[in-house]
Order: sequence, then C-alpha cells, then structure tokens
Amino acid sequence: MSRGHFNNHAADYDQYAHIQRRIANTLIQEIPKETAPKRILEIGAGTAYISQQLMGIFPYSEFYICDPALQMIEVAKEKLGNKAQYQICELPNDDQGFDLIITSMAIQWVPDWNLWMQKVAELANPNATLLIATPTMGTLSFLPKAFEAAEMDYKGLNYRDAKSLRTSAEHYFNKVNKFTLPFSESFESSIDFFKKIHRIGANVEEEQLNPGQLRKLIKECEKLKRDNILEARYEVTFLQAHKS
Repeated sequence: MSRGHFNNHAADYDQYAHIQRRIANTLIQEIPKETAPKRILEIGAGTAYISQQLMGIFPYSEFYICDPALQMIEVAKEKLGNKAQYQICELPNDDQGFDLIITSMAIQWVPDWNLWMQKVAELANPNATLLIATPTMGTLSFLPKAFEAAEMDYKGLNYRDAKSLRTSAEHYFNKVNKFTLPFSESFESSIDFFKKIHRIGANVEEEQLNPGQLRKLIKECEKLKRDNILEARYEVTFLQAHKS
C-alpha cells in the first residue's frame, strides 16, 4: 500500500469514511476514564477525526498528529489549524514522550508489528496508554474467494491474527487487553464496493489490477452476494495497553 493512494483521495476521505468513523468512535470509548493526558499522539491520523473528537474531551491537552500522506495532513490542518502539531511521517521524531497514543485503521499496513510496538513504546511516557483499532483475520473474507474463483493470485492485504497483535504489544507494554468486533457495510453491487474503497484511497489490491482483471474480479464478487447484497465485513480488533 502506498501513501500515494491516500494522497490522491484525501479531499474525499471524510465524505466516504463512514465505517472508519464508527470504528474510531468505538475506540474512543475505550480511553480509561481516569486518563488526563498532557500530550496526545494520533498515528496514521488521516484527516485527524480522532484528534478532533478528543479535543472536546481533553481541551487542555497538546495534540500531535502524524500521517505519511501529505494531503491527509493538509486536510487535517484545514480542520484543526494551530490546535495541533503535525508531522508527515509513519512515526514522529519526539524526545518528550506522549501520555496517550492512539491509532485507528492504520497499522494493518505496517509490515512488522513487533518493530512498530518497540518504536511506539519508545515514544510512550511512563503510565502512558496505547489504544489501537485494526482490521484482523476474517476481514473482507469474500475477496480471497473471488480472486480464487477468477483464477487470479490474491493481491489484497493479508490480515493478521488478533493474537499476534496482542503478543507484539506484550513485549513492550503492560496490562494488555483486546477484543474483536464485527463491522459491516452493505453494497447493492460489487462495483459500488470497489468505488467506495477507491474513494478513500484504501485500495484492497496491493498491486493494481488491469481493467480486464478488475471486471473478472467484480463478476466473481457478484456471485458471492446474498439476497442481492454484498456484505463487506471487517473483523476489527481493539487493543488497550499501558506502559509502566
């Protein structure tokens, strides 16, 4: 997955990212009630929806927003202005540490969760809270079936097991808890599904399909509809961890 996909669709992201907001709102509810963070970091922030919501909950906190896509950061700046500091990066350069680190629907693109957790732990202050929401195994399970039926090698993202997320966190954090919830979107046609994914920049194929391959894949997805509806189901794992 390249940051270019998200750059190209940053302006439209908020208009179409409905399920991403539902997941983000669920993650926000997992913030411990007793938390009073001085410095908050949102990783893979996109257009900074989470930070925008948290500013109403923690009006005196300092907000730091990072995302590797320049255009996403530009949209975030338009929304939040000087209420936050911004970095165009995967992870920020910072020597002061953070008290709350939060990321939603972003680290599925991270190739090595162990290394990522190590680097995030280095950014976390003592007693910091880490909150993650990420799609895991079982997400968009109809897609591999469609690729196979189309006699094509699967080119989508391979979603990892939720247990591996917890294991990676436990190497560097304490009091690690997780749970998985399903989130679904329904589409009357497979074309609508692919258009939606394209509009938010989260193309499901890591390698671009040519028009003939895409038509073939759409045809096979149509066969997987139930009651004339294609259900795009996300198995989202929520993780909360603390640094002692």
